[in-house]
Amino acid sequence: MKKVEGRLTNVNKLDLKLLGNNPKRFWTNVSVIGEGAFESADIKEIEIPDSIKAIEAGAFMHCWSLEKVKLPENLESLSGLEFWDCRKLKSINLPKNLTSVERGLLFACKSLKKVVVPAGVKSIGMCAFCGCSNLEEIVLPQNISDIEKNAFLHCNFKYVYKPVGKNNIVFSQSLPKDVEVEGSIEYKPNLSEAYQHSKDETYEEIVEFAKSFGKDNAEELEI
Repeated sequence: MKKVEGRLTNVNKLDLKLLGNNPKRFWTNVSVIGEGAFESADIKEIEIPDSIKAIEAGAFMHCWSLEKVKLPENLESLSGLEFWDCRKLKSINLPKNLTSVERGLLFACKSLKKVVVPAGVKSIGMCAFCGCSNLEEIVLPQNISDIEKNAFLHCNFKYVYKPVGKNNIVFSQSLPKDVEVEGSIEYKPNLSEAYQHSKDETYEEIVEFAKSFGKDNAEELEI
């Protein structure tokens, strides 16, 4: 691995052993997890310390064994695509300091079943939860006002919760008929683009964005 001015990159198998045996030493002098730092790493769970202030795009892409992530509550920045295709991820906390859920953040995390979006989040980026095919329940904050196109493409919600607040939002174009919606969410078929059944140019844009990090198998995802 490399540590340059607090930025961690290029974590390898030996580094993962150090992380398991001596996490304090592993995280010494690190404040930012760089692009693709843990890409395809064989790790089952990870607890990221409070010293980390930002995680860059694609940091944990294709970590197919990753099941549990504990993020620090004081984390200030998630750039998007951090957990792209972590298909076994079952548990992750979104830190309370977040003001947005960026594009493709949890793209194709097929094992997630529930997500609680922090109170300070006001927007959810395109394809943020795209391909989370087992995501049944999501809790939205009171003042969320912007959900971008295809944010929940191929999610199978049973429950959607949003506390009553001043910002009513059009949530879904085509939620299943038996979904339970609680809170001040408008449901207007054919008006919202937050949820679509088919891939379109927005989906392809996200895939191209992922491929820009050298992830050639991004286009091979089955969601």
